[in-house]
Amino acid sequence: MKIDLEELVQAQVIDQEAATRITDYYQATRKADQKNHLIRLVSIIGVTMVGLGLLLIVAYNWDQMPKSIKLLFAILPLAGAQTSGLFTLTKKSTSITWKEVSSLAILFGVGIALALITQIYQLDYALSVYLKWWILLSLPLIYVFDSSVTSCAIWIGIAWYLSDSRWTDGSYHLGLTLGIILVAAVPYAWKLIKKQTPYAWTWHHWLVPLVLIQFLFTLNPLVCNKLTLIHLVILIMIYDSISETLFNGSLTLSHGYKVISFVGLTIMGFMMSFKFFWLGTEITRWRSCAATTHWIIPAVFAVLLIAVLVYKWSLRKDIKSHVIPGISILLVLLIASAEWLGSGGRIIANLLLLSGAGYMMYRGILTERLATLNLGVILLAIWVICRFFESDISFVWRGIIFIALGLLCFLLNFSLIRKKKS
Repeated sequence: MKIDLEELVQAQVIDQEAATRITDYYQATRKADQKNHLIRLVSIIGVTMVGLGLLLIVAYNWDQMPKSIKLLFAILPLAGAQTSGLFTLTKKSTSITWKEVSSLAILFGVGIALALITQIYQLDYALSVYLKWWILLSLPLIYVFDSSVTSCAIWIGIAWYLSDSRWTDGSYHLGLTLGIILVAAVPYAWKLIKKQTPYAWTWHHWLVPLVLIQFLFTLNPLVCNKLTLIHLVILIMIYDSISETLFNGSLTLSHGYKVISFVGLTIMGFMMSFKFFWLGTEITRWRSCAATTHWIIPAVFAVLLIAVLVYKWSLRKDIKSHVIPGISILLVLLIASAEWLGSGGRIIANLLLLSGAGYMMYRGILTERLATLNLGVILLAIWVICRFFESDISFVWRGIIFIALGLLCFLLNFSLIRKKKS
């Protein structure tokens, strides 16, 4: 903004006084936004701490209370939170902070009421059932209050629900519940990501992809492990496509989809570089498991793969990098053809890893980015360490290899720093 104003002043479009007023206005607005975000965060933490404190006080005296008083304590926090929420909704001038705090208070009130009523009347329910009803009853709060913090809490609850649920061949009823939760929660998360709401969209940008990966591995009892790996690679391609759409493919810690797709693909590559992945017994087990797997899940992921490839093809001129989609397709083909490749698949996986590390170092030197260069060096070092676990190389040779890696890292960084200075 400062450069644009200076150009306008030099071109005599505006005078220096107007440029100063514009700069002061935007600085004041930025400070006000930062102050509002801080107040909102402190308020949320305060509500959480008050709720936890009340829980501890009630828990200490719980055994001495009659059932009627216990029931009152179960309903009172929810009633108070709902009163505050009703007041917030009726006042159109209410700030976003009040909406977030009221919504979060009702969410905790629902959880407290469910937990205490279950305990008072000795209802024998599993934790997953409790979490399911807590999430389902709290979902409308996201849309009623337009609360991004409550949406984050719902996604954390979904992750908790998934970690406690155990799927078997006879537990398809879990799919309906989880489907309702995801269908209800995804639209609001996508809305925030598209709007890039300053204080919440980044949280969703990490929570949503991680929970979806957790959901994928929760389905493991219904599909074989290596088929799950193919599904994971397809999901990584979807994340990469989202990253290309939202952030033009840039790789920073604030962009969860790109970081998760890169890290996930790297972990997959290192897994496939070990001997155990290509054992004959594992391949046979995968083939028999794939033959007995229910057709719905592979069919859904096959449709997703076709959709992603069509999308990538339509954006082929605008995509910043084809590396992740290309490696993803190669990994899918490698896993699918594991029975015919045998140990050759492991060799190809190792070559892919070395090529990826070399490409990262090359890109770092070409673009003069130290982070990219060192990321390639780190990948190369991890590959060397992994190979040490599979071979009987003497400690002398291991020491020599590590010295060579250290010298390579030093020389590459030194030459790049000199290049940037010049």
